[in-house]
Amino acid sequence: MRTPILGLLLLGTLTLASCGQNAAAPTQPDQATSPSTLEAAPTNLNADQLGALRTRIADVQQLRDDVRAGRVAAPLDDTGAVLDLDALLGALQADLNEGLQPQRLPVPDLSAQRVPYASSTYKSVSANNSFRSQYSSLRGKYPSFNWTTDGCSGPSGYTGWSDEFYWPCRQHDFGYRNARHYPSLMNETHRHWVDGQFKQHMQNVCDDLGWRKYPCYAAAQAFYTAVYYGGKGSFY
Repeated sequence: MRTPILGLLLLGTLTLASCGQNAAAPTQPDQATSPSTLEAAPTNLNADQLGALRTRIADVQQLRDDVRAGRVAAPLDDTGAVLDLDALLGALQADLNEGLQPQRLPVPDLSAQRVPYASSTYKSVSANNSFRSQYSSLRGKYPSFNWTTDGCSGPSGYTGWSDEFYWPCRQHDFGYRNARHYPSLMNETHRHWVDGQFKQHMQNVCDDLGWRKYPCYAAAQAFYTAVYYGGKGSFY
């Protein structure tokens, strides 16, 4: 995944997004279609991703409180500047708000027979949190997908994270290159969803980096911003 070098990093400015019944109670005709009995629509992020985001938000909030109280020093970003924890929190909260929004489901795709897989299969691979460990088995199971990649390059000031984000970049390439099999997904709503998955997968990498995860989250935001503003030509 090649992204253009961006001179400006926009942190924190992007606004991305059953209950049971009493068995003894009789079911009234109007209850059959009650919203409480309908299956919840899928959201932009799955349950695991939403849980991970909430954990990150609580973690960064605690770090910000510790920094303000003088208990720890503020982490630095890749440029050596103090990391703006308020901006990072704003970006993570925006991710959560976006992730909780109902996912826009595509209209039935009458040309899906162009490939032997349903669009839901494509989306499940694009959103797979274990893409790296399952890559070989996924590629063997779905050989007709486009699995090519041109690697991972970072935006200005964050190119050092290209190695850490290699697999999220590769999965992002998969999301972009296979969407074109499904005409109903060739739109900005779906491109935005693929980019949002990309950010979640980068943040998954950051979660395991100890103290480095905080500048890693900032780097993930920078990579996301790069594809959000510069990836349109690669998607269509």
